[in-house]
Amino acid sequence: MTKQTKPKTKKAQLMQLLTRKTGADVATISEKLGWLPHTTRAALTGLRKAGF
Repeated sequence: MTKQTKPKTKKAQLMQLLTRKTGADVATISEKLGWLPHTTRAALTGLRKAGF
């Protein structure tokens, strides 16, 4: 019997990419999360407004 883990949210994945030692740019985030660049920029703005 295998234990299934709940998949990470996109927000959690985004925060993980940003907290890497090397950080991440818009192109990298867009590719990893399957987002268009304008979606990535909007998500970054949302995190900034939330105090991240």
